[in-house]
Amino acid sequence: MKDRARVTVYYGSRKMELDISRRMPLGDVKKILDSYFDREDRELSILVNGVETIPQSTLEELNYFKGVIIEFKK
Repeated sequence: MKDRARVTVYYGSRKMELDISRRMPLGDVKKILDSYFDREDRELSILVNGVETIPQSTLEELNYFKGVIIEFKK
């Protein structure tokens, strides 16, 4: 099983393709993007393939492998 996943990420109005660890908490992914875009929005929800998810969740725990879309939106 691969430890990394290629995912489509929507951060606000921005769309990007990222290669992330399947074991990284999604809240940490958000923190990295917050610092990259020099903003922090505590109001953003985390959705994986349309399902709201808690920041401590990982793709591994959620059993997602391919075709993953992560959205950080209000």
